[in-house]
Amino acid sequence: MEKDTKRFLLKGAEFASIFILASILFSLYLEIFPMNYFQQAYPIWSYQFDIIDGNIPADDARILIFGDSRAMAGIIPEIIGNDTRSLALGGATPIETYFILQRYLQTHSAPAIILLSFAPQHLQKSFTFWDRTVKFGFFDKNSIAEIYKTAKLNKDFPMEKETSFWVEYYLIKFRFLPLYAPELRESIFFLEHNANKAKYDEMMHFRGHTPFGNLQMDDETIAKSYEAENPRFSASKTLVNYTVRIANLCKENNITIVYFTMPFSEFSFSFLNESYFKEYNTLMGQIVMAAPGNSFMGKIPVYENRHFTDSSHLNGAGAVKFSNELKGILARQGLDPV
Repeated sequence: MEKDTKRFLLKGAEFASIFILASILFSLYLEIFPMNYFQQAYPIWSYQFDIIDGNIPADDARILIFGDSRAMAGIIPEIIGNDTRSLALGGATPIETYFILQRYLQTHSAPAIILLSFAPQHLQKSFTFWDRTVKFGFFDKNSIAEIYKTAKLNKDFPMEKETSFWVEYYLIKFRFLPLYAPELRESIFFLEHNANKAKYDEMMHFRGHTPFGNLQMDDETIAKSYEAENPRFSASKTLVNYTVRIANLCKENNITIVYFTMPFSEFSFSFLNESYFKEYNTLMGQIVMAAPGNSFMGKIPVYENRHFTDSSHLNGAGAVKFSNELKGILARQGLDPV
């Protein structure tokens, strides 16, 4: 009996050792080869990492575009001007944007102008903080600590998980396998590398612009945007705090901010009342216009449904239309791109 018990314990220890070693090796694989299993949001972020860390020369950029996926898909840098580059990111809130700008300024000369745009939803909630920003390794521990401190002071966690904030961070940081199950399940045996490399090259070619598709919505196919589904604007104190930090950082570096809202579809706009945009515009206008020389475009563009590829993002024709309109506005304000 005693021999059997010892044999059982030895076998158990052997199995546990193999399992732990395999888990460590697999976690190392996830750490070293993210392009092999993450979906196509990752190469977009990877391109931005290479820009802001100085691995890709970008000092020729007089104008930088910052914001979320609506700005990334809907503004074409080459239409704005040869000196324009986009650093907008899908799901980006003022938190990500502040740290992107901060890191960019550490490795590059300051741009003259920043074109800044956040969908109202990204002043209310952070939807991709854990699944993209943290998973993709954007924040170091000091940045995470600063974000946690700010959210704690404001008693406002737009990224949620207040009570498990640090547990979540370390589980992601050390590649706790169950948290990566969605990516591993969808990566088809780690065959994402070629598709991700193609997306990265596309980002390089179009200077940070990437389309969300080229479908053409109509009255039958278009859906409500997040704002139309949630027609009450209530800004997050933490996200507002980081918006103020962006404005202050621009002021310190003599950067002019041009703030605007990307177009809404006629369908989504019809569900929103005047007070919704009044609250949003009042808040953003006060922050942006606190520094002289900045520009705030308060009128919300409304485009026909056919200019959208989904509920919120402009298709190719919509992006061309808006980019040309934006270029004209910049010219009228004396901010002509080269």
